[in-house]
Amino acid sequence: MRLMPAASFVQRSQYAGIASAYVSLLVLEAQSQELTELAEGVDDTLSRYKIGAKSNPVGYSGLLGLKSLKNRIMGLLYENEAKRAGLRDRVRWVASELPPLWTPAKEDLGSFLQKNLPSKSTVGRSAAENAAYASAEAAGQMTSAERAKFLPKIGLFGTGDLYGGNRSAATSYSAGAYVQWDLFSAPNFGSMDQAGHQAAAALARADGESQRAEVARSGARHAVESLEKNLTLMAESAKILQEQTSTARGLFRDGSITALQLVEVLARRADLLTNRADAQLGLIQARVVLFTQSAANEGLPHEE
Repeated sequence: MRLMPAASFVQRSQYAGIASAYVSLLVLEAQSQELTELAEGVDDTLSRYKIGAKSNPVGYSGLLGLKSLKNRIMGLLYENEAKRAGLRDRVRWVASELPPLWTPAKEDLGSFLQKNLPSKSTVGRSAAENAAYASAEAAGQMTSAERAKFLPKIGLFGTGDLYGGNRSAATSYSAGAYVQWDLFSAPNFGSMDQAGHQAAAALARADGESQRAEVARSGARHAVESLEKNLTLMAESAKILQEQTSTARGLFRDGSITALQLVEVLARRADLLTNRADAQLGLIQARVVLFTQSAANEGLPHEE
């Protein structure tokens, strides 16, 4: 990896937008695959369910629970597909050569973020802060330009004349200087005051942008730290829940637990898949904030 020269805030924002769309698609592709596997498992259980008659209240309640869970999973899959379609279109708007239903190559979320949305703690202003302070500086220079109207204007002049007659010719010369000083020009007074107010307002906006950027960076750093810890815990919970799901299926086949008990375990797995995807998408957005608000001299990451 290498870093390009300093990029503008617009460039960083555009790059971060496409990178976040791509990696968000990675997250949703993984979630879709796991939800599909979960739905297939529920379908398999439903196809083997033999005691779901209304005459058997416990069995019928379990049947309804399985069907309700299946509908919930399908709803999550429809929502997932809608999000993926939007993200695919966003990436294809930049890379139009991609086919309509393209899918990203599988890659670890942490590795992708580290390579493509780095969050270094380099000290310095972001591109947006630099732009705001450059605008304030330009406004301050306009104040100086308006003040120059009150300086005296000094001019020099000179003329020469030639006179000719029948017998002789003569010349004459004149020279002088003048001073022009607009001490009591009302329009000039107003324009200087206005320029001063505009410069002060531009500086206040720049200071506000700097404070907003620092608050955004601080909040994003805390969010990244919290979400990464939560995702670590979720990964451990996923392993435990996967084993618990496999055990529950076996107990259900043996008649040791009811369908409702199995539904409870499967529902917890659906919850975990949803919560994990939400946490991953939140982590991506926090890294986008850190990237766009980082020091402008960090540049944009590009592959060699």
